[in-house]
Amino acid sequence: MTTPDNTIDPDETDDFLFDWSTRLADGETITAHSFVAAGVTVGTSTATGTTVTVRLSAATAAIGTLTSVICRVTTSTGRILDSTWQLVVVQH
Repeated sequence: MTTPDNTIDPDETDDFLFDWSTRLADGETITAHSFVAAGVTVGTSTATGTTVTVRLSAATAAIGTLTSVICRVTTSTGRILDSTWQLVVVQH
């Protein structure tokens, strides 16, 4: 569900992509989304078709910290799906 890089720099704010295309049926889209995060700050987010993009910042997390982000989506067919993504805070 996530980008291949599972790290976040404590000094950066960047966009991360959750790709739901493999979990959605043909024609099914994302109608709502939300996030729960530990150790990172969640900023703005948008959903387009089968993907959700979220802006994350780890400014308060210490180097080496394992953090997590849960992306929950509701689909056009009424399904509710979760994806948990673990990130390690590293200095890039």
